[in-house]
Amino acid sequence: MRPFPPIRATSLATLLLTLSACSDAPSQPTPDEIYAELLDNGTLQYRGAFPPEVLGSEGRIDYRWDPETPNGPRCIGTDDPATRVFQVITRERTSNDLIIYLQGGGLCAESTSGACERAGIPFLPSGVLSGAFDQPFADFNLAYVPYCDGSLFLGDVTQTLDGEEYVQRGRQNITAALDAISIRFPNPDRIALIGVSAGGFATLFVAPMVRLYYPDAEVIVVNDSGVGITRGEMEPQFVDELLVSLNAAQFIPESCTQCFEGGHAIQFADWVLSRDPALRMAVLSHTRDNVIARSFLDVPMDWFEAELRRETAVLSERYGDRYGTYLINGEGHTAIVAATLTGVGDPSMIFPWLQQFLDHDPAWHDVEQQGLTP
Repeated sequence: MRPFPPIRATSLATLLLTLSACSDAPSQPTPDEIYAELLDNGTLQYRGAFPPEVLGSEGRIDYRWDPETPNGPRCIGTDDPATRVFQVITRERTSNDLIIYLQGGGLCAESTSGACERAGIPFLPSGVLSGAFDQPFADFNLAYVPYCDGSLFLGDVTQTLDGEEYVQRGRQNITAALDAISIRFPNPDRIALIGVSAGGFATLFVAPMVRLYYPDAEVIVVNDSGVGITRGEMEPQFVDELLVSLNAAQFIPESCTQCFEGGHAIQFADWVLSRDPALRMAVLSHTRDNVIARSFLDVPMDWFEAELRRETAVLSERYGDRYGTYLINGEGHTAIVAATLTGVGDPSMIFPWLQQFLDHDPAWHDVEQQGLTP
């Protein structure tokens, strides 16, 4: 056996300097450290509190919660108890990556009481949720979280609106869902937190929760039509009053000084991105989103478009390749799940843009899809 060659003094010195440099390099903060304020404020207060009933096996497993559980997960529903059952659907595919999909729906609050919905939306695995055609997330395992609380997955309250009672357990719902999902898929490599409409708004607040549940996974956010534009300077107290009405105001950390300025929910995304260097966000919106601007906010369309462009441009410039926008020029609402029903996005453009985002492609940049009429 040939002896190993002796280590030269210069090589040894270089090795020691390298090891010293590595040991002196600052370590990245953990999600527990990044979001310590949220933890102290009780963001995960319901973690592990509500074990589900497990249905199915192998490819598809569903998780269901009894709506009669005191203060437990449930949908608003109707007089029919079956409509109050909160049920998460999971599907196993061929990779070790995971979609956590937050469904959209109406916001049920005093400021938007006309948007209260009691009936849930059926599971529709189309667009980026589909494994049946070529799209960036086709082989990702899927966890489908229904939106049936009318509170952006934030509420823990019973409200009386227009003479009707609405039991909103959004916080219990999302926490119970993440409990079940983290057991079903304990060690994914990558997680795409995807939300549409109200589910898009919810990604702003749920992204830190996902990071806390999955500290070792890469987490990206795809937010379609819930960018976080609200009433801005027209009604700067809108977000604060909404959170108070949902019994969720305590979850805005004191260090988020920008959360109380400007009157938009998008400021919370700014706080998250400024603290969490591992998180990236891709946002999509019609420039004249008629559902958000008219039905939800009741603001002038020109004003909404100007605020959308200004606020997203600020974050895009501030965070570079960690925050990008795909704007669809014109009216419509949502683009990546049911575009043929509610929006006018072009999958031949959107899917390659999302693929670049997923791949950390240096060519990924803000896009505006042209040629659409109001």
